[in-house]
Amino acid sequence: SNADTPYAVGAVWTALLGAAANAATPQAVARGLAAGNSIFTNGPLLDLACNQAPAGGRIRRDGKRVEVTFRAADHRGLAGVRCFVGEALVREFPARGRAVLDVVFLMDLPRRAPYVRLDAATLDGCWAFTNPVWIE
Repeated sequence: SNADTPYAVGAVWTALLGAAANAATPQAVARGLAAGNSIFTNGPLLDLACNQAPAGGRIRRDGKRVEVTFRAADHRGLAGVRCFVGEALVREFPARGRAVLDVVFLMDLPRRAPYVRLDAATLDGCWAFTNPVWIE
């Protein structure tokens, strides 16, 4: 991201994930955005998957555990990433200024968990937010 350069202060961008990221047509991009396969950020990149379903995707509550995979990146350094189940903060991952943070972990799901989502902060105050991975 270069949203923290002087000419782009306050810039916001959206990144498509999964199949939508390789879309070659405006219609495919629109479908990816409508499906929620995207992130909203003013700086860091943040990619989320739960049981291999990308942000905006859906997973079935087949068991009590879910595999959460994410990558956060920012060339100026990450402060950390937070994981939420519904509105409850369930895990925090300090990055201590690293440019890239790759994490895979297993998480127990509460009975009525509606979704999993992430947010990430950079050392210079920029944020990224994923769309949820919905739990059915």
